[in-house]
This record gives sequence, structure tokens and C-alpha cells, in this order.
Amino acid sequence: MTINKKNKFMLYHLWGAHPPYILNSKSQPVKHSTREEQCLGALNIVLHYIQLLKDNNVYDKTTMIIMADHGSYAQHFSAPLFLVKPEFHKSDTIEFSDASLSYEDIHSLFLYFSGLSKEISNGKEDIFCRKQRLFFDYKWSGCIDENQRTLSKYIITGRANNNKSWKFVEYIQGHDKNDNNYILGTDIFTTWSNRQTVQKYRLGGWYWPERTHIWTRDASSGLEFSVNHGAKKDLLFSVDLVPFIKRGNAAQEVTVFANGNKVAEWNIPTGGVYTALIPASVMETDKLHIRFDIAYPAKPENETMGDGLPRVLGIAVKRLSIDLADKGTVNHASQKAEGPDFSKTPYYELGKALSFGEKDATVNARHKISGWSFQEPLNTWMDGKNAELAFRIKEGAGKDLTLELKGHPYLKPGLAAQRVAVFANDVPIAEWNMSKDGVFTAEIPAVAMRSELLLLRFAISDPVRPCENGVSSDIRELGMGVTELTLRDR
Repeated sequence: MTINKKNKFMLYHLWGAHPPYILNSKSQPVKHSTREEQCLGALNIVLHYIQLLKDNNVYDKTTMIIMADHGSYAQHFSAPLFLVKPEFHKSDTIEFSDASLSYEDIHSLFLYFSGLSKEISNGKEDIFCRKQRLFFDYKWSGCIDENQRTLSKYIITGRANNNKSWKFVEYIQGHDKNDNNYILGTDIFTTWSNRQTVQKYRLGGWYWPERTHIWTRDASSGLEFSVNHGAKKDLLFSVDLVPFIKRGNAAQEVTVFANGNKVAEWNIPTGGVYTALIPASVMETDKLHIRFDIAYPAKPENETMGDGLPRVLGIAVKRLSIDLADKGTVNHASQKAEGPDFSKTPYYELGKALSFGEKDATVNARHKISGWSFQEPLNTWMDGKNAELAFRIKEGAGKDLTLELKGHPYLKPGLAAQRVAVFANDVPIAEWNMSKDGVFTAEIPAVAMRSELLLLRFAISDPVRPCENGVSSDIRELGMGVTELTLRDR
């Protein structure tokens, strides 16, 4: 609080929308709340202050400024709450202003409204007429040490809530300015285990990396690279991604910009590798700023974040790369790894039920070969169109066996059942029509058991990505979930 003979300046700081969320909309303490409820609760406290001013007959001659510290980020940009009631000013409606304003100029408002200055100015220009403002973006989350935290300088020309108004200037602190160096042809996997590398290149508009991917956030997302030997070169930008498609839409649409120039428009009905040609004319230096504008960002129907609010998703990026355009597209699948060594597959005891839930975490290491997702509490899902299991069975050669599988299908509107073809050592043994949970069986003939090794392969007809149906942010291709599996001697 500051007081002179005529005026008094008072500052009240409220917890606002920051977690933990422990206020409801009536400003009452609760154990669990949401960001929206707590915002309303904070504003309710402000209403209480206003009423106290009125009760003490000082409201009319009081200037009030109600402001947030930074607002809710969409990319690096945001539009924080900023309300002003000048003294002796009355209005039946809220008046909106398009004036440019920066928080670095707020002290000028305080001086002006306190009667200590006759001009609303920062000493150089009227702060409401500024054409450009500065913003310093500080990234700290997910950083292991202080040196990885970055402070980036931007110039804003125009509306702050429009990504096109922002121009990156330089890194101020936190790491070497060349820390986002990129070597042509390098794959960047945007996974949780690789999050420190991802942090180097991403700007705003992203959620946190997950097990296999990272989601865009809201309608715009940015990346920035210092491409070694990229200046004046035609480049090919490739992204392995999966779309989030709102129920009722056929595809997600993404416009790609390179250094502010549109270089691609992607119509994305399903996951895959999408490319954009970046012409040499936009690569004046080795700096490359990529922006994705998402046409239909949407909220998953069955998902909320920890603050009770749903995420707003566009595309899930799994891998990206930049290469010289004259090299063409890179076929990453051509680098095929050697097949598994089945001599290390453990022996299986006939009649023993194997749980595919978390209680038997050894199933993944012992018998899963390919096409399986991670183990969940009660089951493991196939991820893709094919999945394989391997078993070694003592004295199994020439035996007739029975396969029993407890499982369930993943369905969507219009898909009544999943068809699952089952093979034993490449011999077809069954085709299941899975419309609900159940026990499914198949007879393995002795002719298929040419040795003690048994390779089971499941081929699913119509795997579904939940994110392409608007249900959740899950990018896996789900078709059949397995709870338990047993092999028996006939």
C-alpha cells in the first residue's frame, strides 16, 4: 500500500486460476474443484471488494484495475483478463478496446490514475498507441536443471491472441542460442522418453509428450529449428502423425507454414506420413519456423485433464524429420530389423492360463513378438492389424492343441463386430466374429506343430483409432483386447 496526501494505491493479489483448485464458484473452500469454478470464485471475491467500496461510499472516486498475470496459453500467446474502471466513470455496459497494451507499461497507468502523472506514457509514446510490444516467453516445465530453462524474446504487432502477430527475435537466456540445431535427415521422436530433445524445438501450442507421441493444443502449434546447411535449400518436411477427428467429420485439416509462408494443406482422414515441400526462397537463413494451423481442433468426448477441463486436440505427432528435397521421401520401413531369436522364447506349460493384465507383467517380455500395446490393469490391446505371440512347448511337435482366448472387441458406430483371423505357424485355424466379450476357441491341428515352436498370429479386420472417432486422445489402432490365454493338449 502506498499513500500520499491525496491518493492511496493498494494492491491485492489473489490465487486466481492456479492449481491446486480448492475454491468453488461461491469462493468457498472445497477439497476438489476445477479451474473454471476457481476462476469464478476469484471473481466473486473481487465482487465482494467492490461491494465493500460501495458500502464505504468510496467506489465512485476509486479507480480499479483487475488483471490476470498471464492468461491461459494457447501457444506462447495469450489474452489475459484486463479490466479498468476509472474514477467517476459510469456505464451500463462493458466497453471493449482494441488498444495495444503491454504489461511493461502498467506502471504508467498506476501513476496516471493516482494523479502523479498527467500522461499515460512510458516516456516515449502513448502506451495505447504502441504499434509493437515485447514479450518474453519463459519455459521451465520439464527441465532437469536451470540451464535448460529458456527465455525467448518476441515482438508483437497487432492482436496478441493471433499467432501471426508474433515474431521471434532471439533467445535471451537458459541455453546456447544454437541449442535447437538440427542435422538434416535426423528423426525426432516426440515421445516422453525423448522429451528433453522435443523441448528444444517446440514453441507453444503443444501438450506434454506421451508414451508414443505429442498432441497439438488448440488451433495453432509451432516448432523452431536451426537447420544445419539449410539456408537457400529446398527442404522436405515429413511428419508421422495421427489426427483427432471430431465425431461427424471425415478428416482433420491442417495448414502448414514455414517462416510465415504457406507450404502445404493436409487433409488427414487417418494416420500416416504427411510431407511439405519448403522452397529455398523461404529459407533465407538456417532458421526454420514451422506453424500448424488446425482447422477443426476438438475436445475428446470421454476425457478431461486434471483440472477438470478437456484438452483441445488436432494432430498427434509421432515422428518428424527435415531433409534436402532432392533426396525425396525417406522410406524408414525399409530398414528392417532382424527377426526375433525364438531360441530364447521360454517354454510354456500346457493348461496354464496367462493373464494379459498387469498382474502378470512377464507376458510382454516372454511371449509378445509384435503388434501389442502396453499392458493395462485387466487386458492388453492389439495395436494395428496384426499381432503375434510365440511359445515353445516341450514335446509339442505333432500334437493337437486347443487355444482358448478371453477377449473383447473395440467397436464404433456402424461397426457391429470385429473379424479376427487366427493362424498357427501360418496355418489358418479359425475366424472369429467378435461382437462382445467372450471366450473364443480354435483347434490347432498336429500338422501345424512341425516343431516345439508355436507362432500365433491374429489379423484384425477393422482396427479403430479412438482419436479418429472423437472419443478420446488414444491414437492406438484398437481391435481386440485380450484378458487371458490358455493352450491345452487335446
